Amino acid sequence: MVEATRPNLAAAYAIPLLLVTAALFWIQQRLLRRGRFTTVGGKGTVREPFRIGRWRWPLFVICLIPPSCSLVLPYGALLLTSLSHAWGRGLARGNLTIHWYRWALLENDAARAAIQHSLSYAAAAATIATVLAIFTAYVAQRRLIPGARVLAFVAMAPFVVPGIILAIGFFLAYARPPVVLYGTAWMLIVAFATRFLPIAYSGSESALRTIDVELENAARTLGATALGAFRRITLPLLRRHLVTTWLTAFIPSLRELSSAVFLFTPATAVMTNVIFDLSDGGNFEPVSALGVLMMLLTFTLIGVAYRFFGRGVRSGRQRV
Repeated sequence: MVEATRPNLAAAYAIPLLLVTAALFWIQQRLLRRGRFTTVGGKGTVREPFRIGRWRWPLFVICLIPPSCSLVLPYGALLLTSLSHAWGRGLARGNLTIHWYRWALLENDAARAAIQHSLSYAAAAATIATVLAIFTAYVAQRRLIPGARVLAFVAMAPFVVPGIILAIGFFLAYARPPVVLYGTAWMLIVAFATRFLPIAYSGSESALRTIDVELENAARTLGATALGAFRRITLPLLRRHLVTTWLTAFIPSLRELSSAVFLFTPATAVMTNVIFDLSDGGNFEPVSALGVLMMLLTFTLIGVAYRFFGRGVRSGRQRV
């Protein structure tokens, strides 16, 4: 009720969080300015196996407990439920079916549209966040303009704000003129890009810290412009990080609910909205099917990205 009827109070709750973030970010920058962190090379080391004798299999079983409890059992139950007419009947004869996948992909227009919206919105948001993160991190790291560190703080600020509060801010800002985005796809795309910009910025800043600025200075002394040095020196070295940054923004955008539940309309609903509505009604079978589809889409995209872009990165590194 607070978020829906008293947005001013919700915004007031967010201000202390922003102040804490600003203080911690300032401390981080002070600590990082004390030294430079640049990767100049390295070599592998030989690892010798440690003999544990008869404790080998007991320790192996113990090591299986955490992944079994956190990964195998929950995801297995999710898959089993998605393949059941009624999840409470378990593996009973006649209970197994692929109906819910057919329902999500072919029969239900709302679910099919939500899958398409999730993929397109997450891809657009991840692209926007990656471009903004690279630009902001580069300007802040190289201090190309006065007050560049303020850009870094602005990029990190959404990290601490709860998604529902951020959604309230977007609703109040873009539900009325001069800029009206509510009811359009851009409302969710911009919200997702803003919400996960800090993740993309953190990865971009860490990547830029490993690239010595002297490489760009050397290119400048040979006649390259600042843009040319960035395009021909820095950007090729960031190719692998660009793919990783894009994926780290895409994956949480695909499963984002806290801001989507406040900003969506029936015409712009995403998978998390459909899952939330179905789970509220106790329809766990279609919820599980959509959850499995979301995981499959994510894993497939990650595999394709590293299969094609990863190969280009390796060849690009050899040319550099």
